[in-house]
Amino acid sequence: MRTSRRGTSSNRGSVLVLLMCCIPILGWTGARVYNSIFFNKDCGGYLKRAADANQVDIAKKQLKLVVDYLEAHNLTQGYTSLVYNTPDEDIAFWYENLRAALDELQKVNEETSQLERSNVLMKLKETLLDDTGNGVSITKPSGIEVYPHNMFFAVFGIFGLLMVGVAGYLLLTGNCSVNAIEIMIIFAILVILTVVMVGAGGV
Repeated sequence: MRTSRRGTSSNRGSVLVLLMCCIPILGWTGARVYNSIFFNKDCGGYLKRAADANQVDIAKKQLKLVVDYLEAHNLTQGYTSLVYNTPDEDIAFWYENLRAALDELQKVNEETSQLERSNVLMKLKETLLDDTGNGVSITKPSGIEVYPHNMFFAVFGIFGLLMVGVAGYLLLTGNCSVNAIEIMIIFAILVILTVVMVGAGGV
């Protein structure tokens, strides 16, 4: 009976440790989703609306909201890449392109012909949208939603996956034996790390 109770207690402790080890990766996922939603709400959505606009005034209004957002949040330079810089992750080029597109829209006046207006809108659409194999998507540097915390998110994401992997291995092999105090310590550490990660992500 004692052995059975110890085995049951150990199994419960193992499952609890596994669940707690999932907290960092859940926090990482939640923070990424949160940042992505609010970036699209405050910036990405207006890029799409500017590209879809069929009038210069509408496109100009939407694109100005985007440029103002980028300038207010210091998203005007740097790279979203971590190990090495690639052209598609160049924030400065992306911002300057949008700034130049807005300048072109602002040059349109009452004397501008309809053909010229159409050409400006067509050029704007080509600037804002990418035609990929999966359809049309907004042109933006990968990972811009969490910039400038890309490195932190990458490291913490790897850490979270390692924690889940180690906990899963210990659970499957039956080598996980921790008492209640150790469980609480692990839980406290993981919660603190998760809160720090979420806070650093701008949530």
